[in-house]
Amino acid sequence: MSNPFKVALPSGALILVLLSTSIAFAKTFDDVAEDAWYSDFVEQLVEEGIVDPGDAYRPDDALTRAELAEMVIKAVDGLDGFEVPATPTFSDVPADSPYYNYVEAAFALDIVGGYTDANGDRTGMFGPEDSITRAATAKVLTSAFDIPVDAGYESIFPDVVKGAWFYDYVVSAYNQSIIDGYDNGYFGPGDSVTRAQIAKLIVNSQNPVERAGAMRNAATEAVSAEGGGLVISLSPYQPPALTVPRASAAPLLVLDFTAGDSNVVISQIILTRGGVGMSSDWASIYLYQGDFKITSEYSVDSSSNKVTIPVDLFIEAGTTVTIAAYGDTAVASVPLDQHNFYLGSASDITSDAQSVAGDFPISGNSVTIGSQYANTLLITPGATPLSPERDRHSEIASFKLTAGASSDVAVKALALTQGGSFSTSQMTDCSLLRSSDVVATAAGFYGEKLIFVPETPFIIPKGQSRNFYVKCYIDGGRTTDTIQLYLDQIYDLVTTDTDFGFAAAPLNYYSQTLTPSLNLKSIQIIIQ
Repeated sequence: MSNPFKVALPSGALILVLLSTSIAFAKTFDDVAEDAWYSDFVEQLVEEGIVDPGDAYRPDDALTRAELAEMVIKAVDGLDGFEVPATPTFSDVPADSPYYNYVEAAFALDIVGGYTDANGDRTGMFGPEDSITRAATAKVLTSAFDIPVDAGYESIFPDVVKGAWFYDYVVSAYNQSIIDGYDNGYFGPGDSVTRAQIAKLIVNSQNPVERAGAMRNAATEAVSAEGGGLVISLSPYQPPALTVPRASAAPLLVLDFTAGDSNVVISQIILTRGGVGMSSDWASIYLYQGDFKITSEYSVDSSSNKVTIPVDLFIEAGTTVTIAAYGDTAVASVPLDQHNFYLGSASDITSDAQSVAGDFPISGNSVTIGSQYANTLLITPGATPLSPERDRHSEIASFKLTAGASSDVAVKALALTQGGSFSTSQMTDCSLLRSSDVVATAAGFYGEKLIFVPETPFIIPKGQSRNFYVKCYIDGGRTTDTIQLYLDQIYDLVTTDTDFGFAAAPLNYYSQTLTPSLNLKSIQIIIQ
C-alpha cells in the first residue's frame, strides 16, 4: 500500500521525509504489517508513549478529533503541570470522557478551538467522534509543534486558495515537509485523515525540514551574477506521470522563472507537445500563477505541435516566479495516447531579459489519456431574487448545480463576478447558502470577484441538483445601481469528480448574458 500523503504536485516538489526508516522496531500491533509503509512511524509513536501498545492499531480507520488531541498532547507533554478545569469547556466532552484531559489541555494551549458558527462564534461543541479533516489536521499540527506559519509562500494546491481559513496552515505544513497532497495535484482539505497517515505526520512534525526556501534562494543567487538575465528551470513542484480521464483538466508542466538583478517582463511562452498522441487530444492549454489563471486558453497547432501563449508576466529582480501549465483533454481524445509538454529552447521565450538561460529542453512528465470520461457539473440560474434592500443582508444571487450521471462531484471553491454597476466595496459579510445552511462565507469581494471556499467541499450527488443562493450586507446605494453575479469562466468553479480525483467538466449556463440584473429596492418615504 502506498502512502497517499506522498505526492508531487503542480507547483511543488516532492521531498519525502522518512525520519525513522533507519530504526528497527519490534512489531507491536497485529494489524500493522512489518512491511507496511507506516509501520516504523506507528512503532515510533509507541516507543515515545504517544500510542499505547495493544492488539490493534486500526491503521485504515479515520482519525477522530479526540484521538488527534490525545496524540499531540502526549507528543508535546501537554499534561505536565496542567490543571484540568472542573467545568468542561465543551458540552460534548464531559469530565468523565477518556479524552477530557487531552481536549482541555489542547484547548488551553490554543491547539484546538472547537466548532464555530457562521459568524465565527464558538458553539461550545468539539465533535470528539467526528473525523478530523486534512485542513484541520494541518492547523492542529502547526499549532502543537510550533511550526512557523509563513505567509510568504504560494499554495501549490488548486483547492487551497487564499482566503480559505486553512490556507496558511496547509502551505506552512507543506513547506516544512510535514504533509503532501494527492497524485492528481490536489490537497483535499475536507478529506479525512487515517490513523496510518497521522503516525507519519506526527513524526514529521517533530522534525520539520524546510522544503522549498533553500532551493529558491540558491536559484536566485545563481542568476544574480548574470546581470539582467533570466534563468528558467524545471520547478521542483512537478506533477508526477498521470493518467487522466477525458474531458478533464490535467497539470502538465511547472517552470521556475528567476530574474537577475533587473526586473524581467515576459510577453510570450511557446510550449511544445511531444509523445505518442495527437494535438487534437487537447482542447486547450493555459497558464496559472499560484491560485490565478493568468492567460486565456490556446490550442496546440496540428502541424508544429506548438502552443503559443501570450502572457503579461512580471518577475521582480532577484526573485523566482513559478508558472504551471494546464491542459483540458478533449471529449474526443484517444485513450492510451501519451503526451509530454516542454519548453524547447530560449527562443521559445519572448521577454525583455538581456539573456535567457536554462537546461533545454525543459520537459514535464508523461500524461496518459484514460478511457473514462470525467463527470460534468452544470451551473444554471436559480429563482430570480427580489430587489436587494439597503443596510441589511439581502439575497443577491441564486443558482443551481447539477451533477452528471456518472459520479458525485465535490465543489471546492467558487468565484462569482459582479457585472453590475453597484460597487463591490459596498457588499460585505457575504454567505453562500443552501436552504438555511451556510456553506461558505466571504468577508467581501476581491476586486470584482466574490470567492467562496467552504471548509469542507460540498457534494452534488450524481444525477442530482442542488440550489444555492448568495447573501451580502448592502451598504447604501441608489435604485439605479445594479447587481449581477455570474460565473465568468469555467475555471472559477473548482470541482473534483470523486471517482477520478480530477476536475469535473463545468458547463456554464450562468454566464453574464444568462443571469438576471437586480436593481436595489426603492425606499418608500412617507411625508406626514
